[in-house]
Amino acid sequence: MAGSFAANGSWNVTVVTGSSAVGIFATDGSINVFNASAINTPVGAYHASGALNVVPTSSSTFLPLRHPNGSLYVTDGSSSGAGILLNRGQPVTVISGALFGPPGFLLLVDGVSRLLLVDGSSKIIL
Repeated sequence: MAGSFAANGSWNVTVVTGSSAVGIFATDGSINVFNASAINTPVGAYHASGALNVVPTSSSTFLPLRHPNGSLYVTDGSSSGAGILLNRGQPVTVISGALFGPPGFLLLVDGVSRLLLVDGSSKIIL
């Protein structure tokens, strides 16, 4: 069981599509999040599915706690850890799904969600 926190203190998160009700916690104890980075209108802290709305960032400068749409800024905490001096986003470790990495497109291939990356490779999204 993953639990809510990684060993480095960052939040363990499961990225969800938002297509069904999931609540705030995944079955493994991680926090369900919905990537709201493409939404420019106010959405607030929580998605209709019950997941937390987040906007991934790799900023090295100070950020406010929330994106203008109301979502929480998150940063990749899997390698850098949770120790931050300035708010650059809540550090998270992705347990399932994808928030960080090269841009890509979501495809449905034979009933399986796949992320097609710019380099031509693909990754299965659960």
